[in-house]
Amino acid sequence: FKKYSVRKILGDDSVDDILIENDGRFLKLIGKYYIGADGVAGISSRWAFPKKILGEEDFHSCAQILLESDEISGEPVAEFWWGKNIAPGGYAWVFPKGGNRANVGLGIVPKFSDGKCAADYLERFLKIRFKKFAMVERRDGIVPTTKRFSPLGRANLLLVGDAARLTNAVSGGGLDSALLSGKLAAETIADCRNREFSKVLAEYEKRWRKTNFKWLDIYAKLRKGVSRLSDSELEKIADVLDKRLSGKVWYGLDIPAIVWDIVKSSPKLLSIAGKFFANYF
Repeated sequence: FKKYSVRKILGDDSVDDILIENDGRFLKLIGKYYIGADGVAGISSRWAFPKKILGEEDFHSCAQILLESDEISGEPVAEFWWGKNIAPGGYAWVFPKGGNRANVGLGIVPKFSDGKCAADYLERFLKIRFKKFAMVERRDGIVPTTKRFSPLGRANLLLVGDAARLTNAVSGGGLDSALLSGKLAAETIADCRNREFSKVLAEYEKRWRKTNFKWLDIYAKLRKGVSRLSDSELEKIADVLDKRLSGKVWYGLDIPAIVWDIVKSSPKLLSIAGKFFANYF
């Protein structure tokens, strides 16, 4: 199987076909429905919503490395670091991978970074956290942290994952929502393939709203408040998390309850959340 790149989506009101290319060889893909799973900077979201462009405060710029170090604990304990000098508008992480390996990275909001990139902050964080390490591999990218697209596509193109902005705007997580949105998009097309494009898209939106991921809308509302918290306010949030989570083994978390505890700890977030929670349900 050869890897092809999408070069152009053909069609104005709906997708007629898609032009793909591999090493100078072009092909057209023709279908009735299409699923856009090409990420935050992919061509599918630009075709579906050409006027919606990410601003400097609408995404996290991220840098991560997989490293080996004797300073990695054998315990499967994740580390989260906050602070404007560590990762302005975001946070840094250390995720053990087993043995002496860990994923270490961070995400920042470019608007608050004083012209520095995520790689600059990662280099600084590595010096703070580790005395000695060996890099195995590196990855960089961006994560959308703005409100999701609604509807989740246009005409016969259904968007999933980062392409649909289906990420947790506070944490930057999105693997679980990406997998579920892909499943729902495929099932909706299979169940409703003989209906009008608009009705298929509406059904996809309806099925998405029935899932627990409706909380992503709340996180998107809270996100700007979170990014403007002072370091002292972030310390208060860390205390809330410590009281709720420390000393226990967790196999699943009640994320909405945790978020609500955090919101109550900060007047800035409470003023945002109070208006939204009142009208959401």
